[in-house]
Amino acid sequence: AKNYVKIVSLDHGLVPFDMYDFQEELITNFHENRFNIAKLPRQTGKSTTVVSYLLHYALFNDNIRIAILANKAETARELLGRLQLSYENLPKWLQQGVGSWNKGSLELENGSKIVAASTSSSAVRGNSFNIIFLDEFALNVSKNGYMFYSENFSLKEKNDSKPYLMDIPLQPIDTGTIVELKNIFFETNKFDLKDESKVELQKLINFLNVNKNIRIEISGHTDNVGDKKLNQVLSQNRAKSVYDYLINNGIDKTRLSFKGYGDTKPVVANDTPENKARNRRTEFKVVSLK
Repeated sequence: AKNYVKIVSLDHGLVPFDMYDFQEELITNFHENRFNIAKLPRQTGKSTTVVSYLLHYALFNDNIRIAILANKAETARELLGRLQLSYENLPKWLQQGVGSWNKGSLELENGSKIVAASTSSSAVRGNSFNIIFLDEFALNVSKNGYMFYSENFSLKEKNDSKPYLMDIPLQPIDTGTIVELKNIFFETNKFDLKDESKVELQKLINFLNVNKNIRIEISGHTDNVGDKKLNQVLSQNRAKSVYDYLINNGIDKTRLSFKGYGDTKPVVANDTPENKARNRRTEFKVVSLK
């Protein structure tokens, strides 16, 4: 990657991929560990780093399968497009013959294949892969008659090849039951929904469409950093953003209400950065069952 991969710079066009130390460390970790999670800010070059490693792996290993998955198929294909661009700009002696080349897949002469798809239950069903790259991912569990379950989880403490097992607690649908929407995301101090929130929001829409007798309140919460009044307004606006999204996607507004609670209902003490992050959250509560 350091010697031959090229990337597109907004200022300078096509340039060599001059990696930072943390990007070299990422590639080393990818190569030496079966499971990797990179929790990095946007615009740090993490996707370019991953794409460089995947290209190397496909070129120098025969008959392997790689899946690039993202919340939206368009995002996954954009990542594959970056890989294809890097391939095109390799020295000719590094390139191989190409069996197939399109927006959704790339197959090389050595039998290795890379596919791009959205993260859905059927996206890569029936296939086996040597590497699965998840651009962003979340866990949702649902069952008829129960509230759905939402979670962010990490595999960074897992260093073996055993299956990852989780016990998923599901709550029966009942008045007063609260669910935290752990995959709803906003920029700091803003209330615009980030694109990666849409998968979670669709789960909530599906839940409401299946359970048409439910009326819910959407609530926004903050930590205790900053002005209390501003925090209350921010939490109110964030709750309203979810409320508006649901209405714009077909949910009857008479089934919905929203409220911002600011920092008045913490779930844990605001005494560490981790606890403050837990208190910054979006929830919904079952208000009534018609």
